[in-house]
This record gives sequence, structure tokens and C-alpha cells, in this order.
Amino acid sequence: MLVALALLAADPAYPLLDRCLNAGDAAQGVMPAIMDCVSAETLRRDQVLNGVYRAVLARLDRTGRERLVAAERRWLRTRDTGCLPENASQDAALSARWCLLDVTERRIAVLRAWR
Repeated sequence: MLVALALLAADPAYPLLDRCLNAGDAAQGVMPAIMDCVSAETLRRDQVLNGVYRAVLARLDRTGRERLVAAERRWLRTRDTGCLPENASQDAALSARWCLLDVTERRIAVLRAWR
């Protein structure tokens, strides 16, 4: 798990996550600190997602907005159910947080390409 964290944290798309994971308790492998870092990055990316969503929504006609709103609602349902932890372990909780970050990043890409 820590190897995966190191690889993902080295991604230049996440400089603040990288900094967080390489500082303090997270750098020592303390799981709650690592989870806090990933959660903070997910919140930052969620803000980006919301901005991209609003920008796309603003440029669409009424039919396009209705399609986008319906698609976003479907995505939210699958995101919420698809990233549930498999059990109560810290590894499962961390995996769920990584899942949320990943699906949020993928959704940003989808919305940026929305026509």
C-alpha cells in the first residue's frame, strides 16, 4: 500500500498531496495522517470539479443542461456506492479515499470534454 502511495504522490498533478504525504506523521506512515492528506486533495479536486461543472452548464442550452444535470446525478450515485470501503479496516478506508480522488479526477476529464 505504501508503494502505491509513493507512486501516486509523485504525480506532478498533485503537488499539495505530495507535500502532505512527505511531511509529518504521513511521512512516517501514520494511516490517519495519510487519509487526511488524501481527503484534503479530494476536497481540492472536488472544488475544481464544481468549477468545471458550472462552466460547462453555463455554456449549454436548456436541453444540454438537462442532459448534464441527469448525467451528474447518475455519476454521483455511482461515485457514492462505488467507493464504499469493503470493511472497517484502515486499508479499506484509505482505498475508499483514493477511489474518490480517482473518480473525481476522471469526472473532471469527462466534463472538460462535454459537448
